[in-house]
Amino acid sequence: MRLVIGTRPEAIKLAPVARALAARGVRPALILTGQHDLDPAEHDLKMFSADAATAVAPAGLLNGIAPTAGAAGAGQTAMATDLKALTAAVATAGAGGSLVVIASPAQAMSLQVLGGGGFTTPVIVAPTLAAGTAIVLDAAAFVSGFGADPKIEVRDSAVAHFEDTAPAAVSATGAPNTVSAPLRSAFQGDFKVLRCTLDAAYTLRAPAIAWTSSATW
Repeated sequence: MRLVIGTRPEAIKLAPVARALAARGVRPALILTGQHDLDPAEHDLKMFSADAATAVAPAGLLNGIAPTAGAAGAGQTAMATDLKALTAAVATAGAGGSLVVIASPAQAMSLQVLGGGGFTTPVIVAPTLAAGTAIVLDAAAFVSGFGADPKIEVRDSAVAHFEDTAPAAVSATGAPNTVSAPLRSAFQGDFKVLRCTLDAAYTLRAPAIAWTSSATW
């Protein structure tokens, strides 16, 4: 018997079940999907990108939005100049009533330190953003939706491309044809391949977003 746990709330809910089974002599195997820790990072990486839409994923929020050049220098002056330029770009799109700043860890910390108590705009830290990246977004223009439950599949005979950054098709036609590497067979290696899929969609009602990838503060 297997108990599949994807999130911390699920672990809390299934704990009494595991204890009850153990009391009856049944010791289920616990399968931890890592959904709670991994899914948000993967989702952020895709959402805060400039990637075009595909058959299975919407376009990144930065798709079609040219980055604003960061102000030269550093410190509060450069930060104020950048935020003013980004806010003006969002206002040009007819938005700006519910601004938030989404930033890489370094820029988020700078906003808190350099902004001081007078900086009241909400700041969201996005660890997947590269250093020097700051995004200004009108939250009122952002729309998202998620499926009710993740779909978890386990296979013992699948072949998978073991590459974390950009896993590709097992093979592709071309001149010459290519085969991805490294490949591993669950059947040959006597292990199981787990896939967790959660439907998600997001968009902006207007291009109420601006960003820079070259902040110096």
